[in-house]
Amino acid sequence: PKMKMADGCNLSGGKGAHIGKSGANLDLLLHPELLSRDFLLLTLQEKKIPVENEKAANRDCLTELYLQHVIPLPQRALPNSRWGRRMQKSRACQSATNSQKRWCSTAYACLMSA
Repeated sequence: PKMKMADGCNLSGGKGAHIGKSGANLDLLLHPELLSRDFLLLTLQEKKIPVENEKAANRDCLTELYLQHVIPLPQRALPNSRWGRRMQKSRACQSATNSQKRWCSTAYACLMSA
């Protein structure tokens, strides 16, 4: 029988990190680098996101897929005020820096696993 995430799958591979009503455990879903490889695969399968060569896929590539397809995007539109414009600039800088770092590390990890 196929296991689903709601069946109490272990998030981080450690003891006591089961999906529950605790906010701390739900925060793990926003930080896929802390999730186990099996949980990342399970989540991607449930979202019907194809993973090439599941057995050989390394954790970095799975984390990148999770970030691209599963993690929620910000929903709030910022106001057209000084604070809103400042936040837009900081978000743009952060996303550019994070995507560059993520691409470099993922490309390197994927090349090394091939």
